Amino acid sequence: QLQAQLHQLLHQQLQPLQLQAQLHQLLHQQLQPLQLQAQLHQLLHQQLQPLQLQAQLHQ
Repeated sequence: QLQAQLHQLLHQQLQPLQLQAQLHQLLHQQLQPLQLQAQLHQLLHQQLQPLQLQAQLHQ
């Protein structure tokens, strides 16, 4: 479900192109949920994405 939400966000172009590329790569590598969550957690703390993406990830 997290993967599906991220894929939707990617196609809505809500995040910077660099972050979009990183997330797109993670999605197509088909990482396990916990691994994906860990990498996204790092991205969140690097403040690379807009507040709207942050809010949706926290839901």
